[in-house]
Amino acid sequence: MKYSDPKALFGYVAEGLGKRKIAFIFTRGYLGDDSVTPLMKTALWRAGDW
Repeated sequence: MKYSDPKALFGYVAEGLGKRKIAFIFTRGYLGDDSVTPLMKTALWRAGDW
């Protein structure tokens, strides 16, 4: 799938899950310069009140 702004989309999703204290997201992706996985991890933990 292709999204126009995947970092914004997946960052938003991870932030929302973090606010709900969902601590685990299973994703399938790839490692590369445009990978969204590090962004999602940061957004998830920053949004949660751990």
